[in-house]
Amino acid sequence: MNPLADLSAAVKLTLTLVALVLVGLLLWWLSTFFSAKTELKAIRRGDAAIAAQAKVNNAKARARDAETDALATATRQQADALAKDLARENARFDSAARAEYYRLLNHALRGAE
Repeated sequence: MNPLADLSAAVKLTLTLVALVLVGLLLWWLSTFFSAKTELKAIRRGDAAIAAQAKVNNAKARARDAETDALATATRQQADALAKDLARENARFDSAARAEYYRLLNHALRGAE
């Protein structure tokens, strides 16, 4: 009942070697498949970590932008108030006004950095 019983020893050896090669190739393919699956999981974990860090960085950037906008608005309001005071008819550009002018200029320049 064995289909290989009538074959010669050389054919049996050849079929056995072919079968072993095929089994080896199948095992190699399975190992690469599972190792690729493991690498893909690791890449996905890395992507999730990068996305989480990007969220944190974006939140920090939004907070910095809000602070910068608040500083620019405050500086603009102070500059408008100083300009209004100096636009009066009897306004004097004395040392206090110069100090305020240079303080506002310093704030404006630091905000532009």
